[in-house]
Amino acid sequence: MKKVFSCLLIFCFAGIFTGVFAQESVKEAVELADKLSNKVKKGTFNDFKEVYVKAIAEIDKIIADAPNSEFGYDAIAANAPDWIELNNILATFPEGKIVFKEESIDLHVVDYKPVLADAKIKSCDAYFAAGKKILSSASDYDGQYESFKMFLKANEYGDHHKDEILNLRAEVYYNEAVRLSSSTDLTDLKKSVNLFYDSNKMVDGYKDNKAKREELSPKVAEAVYQQAVLESQTETLEAQQKAYDLFIESGQWVKDYKDSREKADMISAGMEIHVFVVDKNGTVFLPQKFEYELQSKTKKHVVTPGEISAFEGLDMNNPANYSAAVKKYGKGIVIIKADISAVKYDYQAGAPKVTTETKNYYTLKKRDEKEEEEIDEQTYKASKKIIDFGINNNADPGDRVFIYTGELTRTVESASVTADIPVEIWDLRNPEKPVKVFQIELYQKRTDSKTVETYDGDVRAQPKKLTVENKTIATKEELIAGIKTQEVNVAAFVKSHINEFAAELDKIEYRHPVK
Repeated sequence: MKKVFSCLLIFCFAGIFTGVFAQESVKEAVELADKLSNKVKKGTFNDFKEVYVKAIAEIDKIIADAPNSEFGYDAIAANAPDWIELNNILATFPEGKIVFKEESIDLHVVDYKPVLADAKIKSCDAYFAAGKKILSSASDYDGQYESFKMFLKANEYGDHHKDEILNLRAEVYYNEAVRLSSSTDLTDLKKSVNLFYDSNKMVDGYKDNKAKREELSPKVAEAVYQQAVLESQTETLEAQQKAYDLFIESGQWVKDYKDSREKADMISAGMEIHVFVVDKNGTVFLPQKFEYELQSKTKKHVVTPGEISAFEGLDMNNPANYSAAVKKYGKGIVIIKADISAVKYDYQAGAPKVTTETKNYYTLKKRDEKEEEEIDEQTYKASKKIIDFGINNNADPGDRVFIYTGELTRTVESASVTADIPVEIWDLRNPEKPVKVFQIELYQKRTDSKTVETYDGDVRAQPKKLTVENKTIATKEELIAGIKTQEVNVAAFVKSHINEFAAELDKIEYRHPVK
């Protein structure tokens, strides 16, 4: 059957292309005639005179050859618009001729519009007949479907076979739909329903296709539903996505089939990870830019939604509230929180740290002056270099520099407490059995110290003010109490470790199967 159709098409297109290629003189004549209609020039006149004879011959040949082949009128339908354009231009010349000086060209002015209309009718008839011929010789759906190409071509030329073509196509769809409807294969059943629908599109209410479609749809819905249940038992993101799609599809074959919508929603909740941050007091909040920063580094199933009203009044640091939160929110929840109850404190207090440093006081006494003036170290060194040079060369510069020294002792006593605060990711999609999937330490430190400085040496080098703190260093208990008052900024900590948190969230693979 496909061989027959291929031959028909080859023959058809060969006829069209022959006509198109034979139109070279006609197209050239149209171009030259258009130029002559604006101004008659010798060169254009002579060129047109030569090509016009060939153009008329080409037109006559295409018209004469048309009845000799099955799709011969295609050539007229394809080329006649050029003939009509040429005729319209030639009709503007007076007395049916083009005149240049003493020469003239007699014009063959013909109205080709009726010729084109007749060719379209005959081409339409030819393709319609070819389509029916394919239908009558084909025994299977694929073979019969090839006739549709011929019917579509027939419709391009006219609509006087339109209703019959629609009925023929409706019948082809209907017969194949009936055949497939007895299959046990889901793909065949789906195709059957769609073919009944296609049949109805061709002819509204064709035979009993609507009733058959309504009869088949529940069978398809049930088969798709069972496939969805099977897929949902595999706890991978890919399988759950497929199950979700199948449950949705089941509800499309029969509106709200069984509990397909509920199961799809359950899978959606299990597939997605809705991430929330919990502050020190157990309140869910959304840190600024947190959503973008996290989602830009995680997979699509990691979600940071903007709606947190479901958590109002719930202390999410208390596991007893997990079930209520999941029930109110309606989807899978993953939280990031600091576990204040599991903080570990490390107390550090060693022996006092004693350091010493030399303090210098520099002066310059100029010639014939009794008083010394304070100078900096750089000036002292430069002046001393000059003075030493003079003395070494048996000269007395008269200026003198002096350095007065002393020793500053600093004793520092300190104590500190470091708090290791666990910041955890908890998967609450099964709130009765929450799972901690990740933990990283947030460090906070509280320090107390006192400093005592003493000086021994020349009074002129002594600092103007010595630090002497008369106090008692805070105890371990006091430091721990102080660190407990500090803010625990979970959001800032997550942002500073965003790559680590994103990587761990991506590892959450558990998917709740549909029961």
